[in-house]
This record gives sequence, C-alpha cells and structure tokens, in this order.
Amino acid sequence: PISSWDEVSWEIRSPFVVPALRWVLRGLIQSGHLTAIEDMNADFSSGVVLTNDIYYWDAANLQPYEVLDLRELMRKKRANKEDIEDSEDEIEMSEYEKARAERVARNAERLKALGLA
Repeated sequence: PISSWDEVSWEIRSPFVVPALRWVLRGLIQSGHLTAIEDMNADFSSGVVLTNDIYYWDAANLQPYEVLDLRELMRKKRANKEDIEDSEDEIEMSEYEKARAERVARNAERLKALGLA
C-alpha cells in the first residue's frame, strides 16, 4: 500500500500524450469550463477551444456573469449592520451576561487605577 500520495507519479507514454490531452479537453468542454469553437477531429490535426470566463462566454450554452453594483452591495451591508445593531439593543442580557459585564467593568477600573489601561 502507498503511505503517501507524494510517492505517486503518473506517466503517459509518448504515443498516448495527445489522446490523453484531448480526453481531458473533452471533459472540460462537457463540464462547461471550455467551449469548442472548432470540433476536435479524430485525426488530432485541429480543434479550437476557449475558456468560459469573464472575458468570453458562449451565449448558446451559458448565461453571462452578473455585474455587481458595489454601491448597492454597500447599501445592503450598511442596512444589515444597522438591523443587527437594533436587534442587539432589543435583546435582554441574561443574569450571567450581566454579571460578566459587571466583572469586566470592574477589572477595567482596576487596570486604570494601577495605570495599566
């Protein structure tokens, strides 16, 4: 048994390099990561592929990327932050939280008195 994947190496014999690469490319085309502009012929002499990313997308097979409006995102983020702050004010502290807050305040005063804060 192999104890680590670091010990594993893959080798492709020379006559099978092109078929192996074409097999990987066909998988990427099928998954939508690449688009075949020209079909890959069985004789391995041609075939053109492009990546499906922000710079190119195939209108027949893929939807374009959504353009983000940064101002709208910031507005939503601020609104959510305000909602969270409002809800925190409305939540009543438990007895434990109140006692802890008192201890924290008391410790802060001690540190100030000692000149450490």
